[in-house]
Amino acid sequence: MPAGSSCILFVSGPHRHSIWGPDVNEFRPERWLDANAFGDPKSAIYRAFAAFGIGRRLCLGKTYSVMSLKIAICHLLRRYVIMSDISKLELKVDPLLKAISGHEITLEYRK
Repeated sequence: MPAGSSCILFVSGPHRHSIWGPDVNEFRPERWLDANAFGDPKSAIYRAFAAFGIGRRLCLGKTYSVMSLKIAICHLLRRYVIMSDISKLELKVDPLLKAISGHEITLEYRK
């Protein structure tokens, strides 16, 4: 690229690459349970979610943000049962992938 050029990378492309299997567009979080399934375990973590960057320009706040997210989810799951109906979900690709139909979840307080 020439000096002074701008570049936009849509990270949804690598997340939908055929390397992840024939069901790449399906929501299957269990695909990430086996870190060895995609080669070198250390680099598989960086390839799994490219939004934090890859290689030398890796986001410095990645570890902190992932840790904060896990803590927030633990507190939320301790107090609520979360249910979802993704059959009604409609998505729009902008610079980010957005739910245009709203977030189809319901929270039920744990007793």
